[in-house]
Amino acid sequence: MGVELKPLGVVCNIQCHYCYENPLRDAGNKPAAYDMDAMKAAVLREGQPFSLFGGEALLMPKPDLEALWSWGLEQFGRNGVQTNGTLIDDAHIALFKRYKVDVGISVDGPAELNDARWSANLAKTRDATARTQAAIETLCREGIPPGLIVTLHRGNASADKLPALCDWFRHLDRVGVRHVRLHVLEIDSPKVRELYALSAEACIEAMLRLLALEQTGLPALRFDVFDDMRALLMGRDEKSTCTWNACDPLATQAVRGIEGNGQATNCSRTNKEGIDFVKSDAGGFERYLALYRTSQEHGGCRDCRFFLMCKGQCPGTAIDGDWRNRSESCEVWKGLFEHLEQGLLRAGELPLSRRPERRAVEEIFVERWEKGRNTDIAGALKRLASAAPASPTEPEKPGPMPDFTRVSWIDDRARDVWQPRLARIATAWAEVEWLSVPAGLRACAITTLAPGLFVQRARAWAGLGLGALPLSVHGRGPLAAGAAGGIAVPRRIDSFRVAVAAPKDLAALTHALDRHDDAAISDLLGVPACCAAHRRRLSADAALDPTWHIVTGGPPRAHAPDALHDNDARIVDVHGPWQTNILWRWLGVRATPHLPCGLDCEASRDIADRLCELGGQAGYDQEMDWMREILSWPAEWSALHGIAIVSTPILKLATRTDATDRKFTVRRHGDDYPAEGATGLCFPYRRQAAHRFTASRAFGIGTEHALSARGALP
Repeated sequence: MGVELKPLGVVCNIQCHYCYENPLRDAGNKPAAYDMDAMKAAVLREGQPFSLFGGEALLMPKPDLEALWSWGLEQFGRNGVQTNGTLIDDAHIALFKRYKVDVGISVDGPAELNDARWSANLAKTRDATARTQAAIETLCREGIPPGLIVTLHRGNASADKLPALCDWFRHLDRVGVRHVRLHVLEIDSPKVRELYALSAEACIEAMLRLLALEQTGLPALRFDVFDDMRALLMGRDEKSTCTWNACDPLATQAVRGIEGNGQATNCSRTNKEGIDFVKSDAGGFERYLALYRTSQEHGGCRDCRFFLMCKGQCPGTAIDGDWRNRSESCEVWKGLFEHLEQGLLRAGELPLSRRPERRAVEEIFVERWEKGRNTDIAGALKRLASAAPASPTEPEKPGPMPDFTRVSWIDDRARDVWQPRLARIATAWAEVEWLSVPAGLRACAITTLAPGLFVQRARAWAGLGLGALPLSVHGRGPLAAGAAGGIAVPRRIDSFRVAVAAPKDLAALTHALDRHDDAAISDLLGVPACCAAHRRRLSADAALDPTWHIVTGGPPRAHAPDALHDNDARIVDVHGPWQTNILWRWLGVRATPHLPCGLDCEASRDIADRLCELGGQAGYDQEMDWMREILSWPAEWSALHGIAIVSTPILKLATRTDATDRKFTVRRHGDDYPAEGATGLCFPYRRQAAHRFTASRAFGIGTEHALSARGALP
């Protein structure tokens, strides 16, 4: 795990065509001035050394660099920086030496091999590349050799460019470079794919050529990707790099980003919307549970013998830019694993991919991920070795995805404003739900209350002639036998789900529950007949998530309904009233206690209006106004592989849904947008007025040069 401190955000002095931070630049989300005290406080919260990152970190004034590195040396005994190397001068090198700064340089080769790292025009680009090369050699002479990151693409690793790339690595070995990290090109736009993407075959060929070079032509320089992959195959993965370790795209455990204002963010490779989302408060491994269950044909990893090693690879490289899929570079990684596997077998070693206990190790991973925890192969093998021998059995079919809901805010400002408002809305709604009973809007209400509040409310209910019927107990910890009736309850109780009604109506509800009489239950709860009938149809379909059913009138299926305007992507646009907006219900924001049968359900709209009026009468005018505002914003729900993502102007959440082998999307257009809402690249976000970074003239000159170099332009 590493802390990436980004005082300048993604501000950079060059315009790399394929940079994974370009979506942030295109969205126009430029950072404000950095705050040294806020950055230091955020680093101390992380409690570990930091590396200055960008954009280009060396655009910072040297006095500020010295102040940060002096402080970092005092706190942690070392520092780091990742740079393109074009700005390094003698003063920087003196700072590196004085403050023990480990230097990483991103560069793709000498001269034309580095042209994808564009700098306004060809002459400036080549000059910048020469400065980077000179800096590498100077650093080596000064005894602080940098580690390099080299991305393989058509501009430096195609068949005609590979000899020059290999010569460059031989030169680097001679001057003193010892560590190089090879990256497969991350593709975030059709233009990048057109200009720079290698075919899988060509990428494998380039990787194998470099592997052979390492083995026979480089006495000291090493490519860490091959060491990682061998270690993974042999179950010695304790030190493998982040892309192999089940990275959570909502919390990126391996990268702890800190912005110039002290905000904690994720690895930028996951930010396809052009928004630097705040790190989720809770980590999770739903992506890997979904990939394990999903066939390879549909973007998953089921039955791949390299799944333990690869785990679908980096979520930032996922198919279609959707982290619920495996990496689009799967064919490359699988080809390399197969090659290294064969090499190990020839050497007399048996990789885990060929060992009978592989399935048992996979089951240990799945068990850990279902509990929200990670492990490594080495630890799983130790656990397996210490367990009692078991008779060989067929692996069990994976069960359903565990229930979960996790939230990531667009920034700290939006969270500071809206998180307390959401809490107040949820509290107010819990009150409105039961107040609807003495108000005569329905016979019974079901509400969820904390234990202390339950006792308080029970007294108020009794004073109104109402009773309470506990329906379920929710909490954490192992189940224990309760004092009454031997009912199993959690050791730590968080809430009670209770029905509130007059005694005769509670008796009727109890009778209906005992008989599983859904029609009677719905009638007592005030659910419109149309919505109750719809709920019974959903029960027959065994749907976990009724969102698609409510919007389109049927379950997700291979053939899209006529309502969809895009059959391939299965996208539907809707403009329903705020009263029937169901996309915020996971966070307790909803205008009806029941799920409407459709967005045009008049009965549900009427109930919502009456409940909101009741909330105002009960003193919750502000909360009801906030609820109406939120439900009037645009929002998007999409489902794939059992994971739903709901994107809103201020946050996105991931939660469980029905497993589908294709993506289904609902885009609900809104009539309002919050002042704190994000600027992004796609629906539902507001777009910036200015043109995109990748549409600039300088950037365009570079892409024209790349096309010309390929012979694609006259």
